[in-house]
Amino acid sequence: MAGTIDRGFLLFSVPLLFHGLFFILSVGAVPDREVDLRSGKRNMVTRFGRGRTRLAIAGTAVVVLIICLAFWLGHLLYPCPAGGFVLASLFPLAAGSTGFLRSSDEREGICREAALNIGSLTAFAVCSCIIIAGMGVPA
Repeated sequence: MAGTIDRGFLLFSVPLLFHGLFFILSVGAVPDREVDLRSGKRNMVTRFGRGRTRLAIAGTAVVVLIICLAFWLGHLLYPCPAGGFVLASLFPLAAGSTGFLRSSDEREGICREAALNIGSLTAFAVCSCIIIAGMGVPA
């Protein structure tokens, strides 16, 4: 129907918003902490430090997993197989948890962590596209 937003699309935008926060914190905040401190920026990583920001990154991945589980168990994205999104959401969860558990304040370690987080979001996006393409949903 023209002029409406599909309920499934609207629901699926919620985990994507959390993945956006995951991305911004991973790439734009954690690696730039020293520069942000010198320039006087007041953001999450300068206020609370890298450790708490990494906890927030892992937390966003947990929230996405919970949302995807709710989609699957509540059949909220029917006819879409939401169980696939649950599996795909494990990629960012693993990467975010790894960054939190094995953190480094050295530039090289921070860049590896950011690359791992970006790779995990890419894996989530590719898996999600495969799930949707497998349904025969037009782009």
